[in-house]
Amino acid sequence: MKRTWTWLASCMLLSLLAGCGGPQAMDYYRDESLKLDADKTLQFAGDVNEGSYSDAMVDLALQVDNEDSTALQLALSNKTSQPLVILWDRVVYVDAAGNRQKVIHQGVRYWDPVSRLAAMAVPPFTSLTDLLRPAKVDYRDGEQRLAPLRGRQNTSDWLDQRISVTLPLVIYDRVNLYRFRFHIESPAVYDPLNDPMTQGP
Repeated sequence: MKRTWTWLASCMLLSLLAGCGGPQAMDYYRDESLKLDADKTLQFAGDVNEGSYSDAMVDLALQVDNEDSTALQLALSNKTSQPLVILWDRVVYVDAAGNRQKVIHQGVRYWDPVSRLAAMAVPPFTSLTDLLRPAKVDYRDGEQRLAPLRGRQNTSDWLDQRISVTLPLVIYDRVNLYRFRFHIESPAVYDPLNDPMTQGP
């Protein structure tokens, strides 16, 4: 009998924690898998529609694209004397519902194989800009491909919608995860028929 009461009390405590923890508890467990093989994880709470970070090694900025709120403009500057490597296959976009997606960037189109998300070196003391879009992994033509997201997001209470992007960078042979969290101000408007990145096999 005592064992039964202990089990029930544990279940009630877990359910209370899940309710009270809300997004914070979900974020913690959702992010655990991203910390594998990382030397350091840096997290930033950005402003509405944007987030930025700067230190002695790197300048980073993410901003919702003005023409398509499903896309993010990335600006990155390597301030070191060594190449900086972006691990594109490990970049993770988490939407407002908590769904994890991969991210495509310029040079990679929807319906390309997942293997197209190759690492990219940024030379010392150089900068780059890129356009990122979330993409789910779909099985097509016998291999995993990067598919556009389908359907419209729920835009009710949009100001309460929060996304996050985790960008893994190799700097001086160390893997650092830069995680940006910010709110989206306007609903997503996306037409895959008019997107050149959707063309594929």
